[in-house]
Amino acid sequence: MDKIKKLISCFNTGIFILLGIGIMLVCMNFADTICSFKPAISFDDLLDENTKVKAGSHVAGNVEYVIDYFATESTYTQYKDGSRSTSKANGRYYLIPTYDGYIGMKCRQVDVSSLEKICDETWDYLDGGALPTTEYFMEGRVKKMESDIKKYYNEYLIDMGYTTFELEQMGEPLLIDYTSFTAVRVMFLIGVVLIALGVLFLVKSWKRLTLAEINAAKAMSNGAGLATMTAEPTSNVAETSESADENESPAEAPSESEENTVQH
Repeated sequence: MDKIKKLISCFNTGIFILLGIGIMLVCMNFADTICSFKPAISFDDLLDENTKVKAGSHVAGNVEYVIDYFATESTYTQYKDGSRSTSKANGRYYLIPTYDGYIGMKCRQVDVSSLEKICDETWDYLDGGALPTTEYFMEGRVKKMESDIKKYYNEYLIDMGYTTFELEQMGEPLLIDYTSFTAVRVMFLIGVVLIALGVLFLVKSWKRLTLAEINAAKAMSNGAGLATMTAEPTSNVAETSESADENESPAEAPSESEENTVQH
């Protein structure tokens, strides 16, 4: 059997499901899993001139300062008749100061109240008040801003008084996307386990099919040998018959003699 056809015949629904889900989980969580093992950059480090942040960086720590939010995220359900459900808030996009500009930060809706407190405390500090005291831990992966988010980001900074040239000097807008790296690692590991199980069952199916081919080949070989053994005695019987015929021929002469004797 052709090896490719044999491999295809080894697949079944269970193996397809295991490999499909496993590969999907690994692909979805691969980048975040790699990021989770990188040394984390704190929000305090973001204010250091020696800190270089780029897409794929791992940021974790207590948020020090928050300027304001520049966009919100919400979801709704679109019905068949053209109407839609009430929008449900999912989170906000905040502006975080860095050494040479700003970086965006996406948070969950449950974290909005804490970040609003830090935002108020930040402006109080800029007006000569005390340092922000509200603690909020944030961990995530740095990504490039999507075009729709970048639009709101630029509009907000322009409203603050920045020019288009100054925005260009800040470089590509980046975003800290909230990520639960513990959950990411678990999902990635589950994906690896599912792929391993799929491969294991595929190997077993291959071995089972190979064994069946070997047994079929042995059965054909034994059948051919039995046919050969059956043909040989038939030849011997024919030879014996011929010999018997030869031996019986001389005995017929006396019979004719007796017949002649009776005639006299």
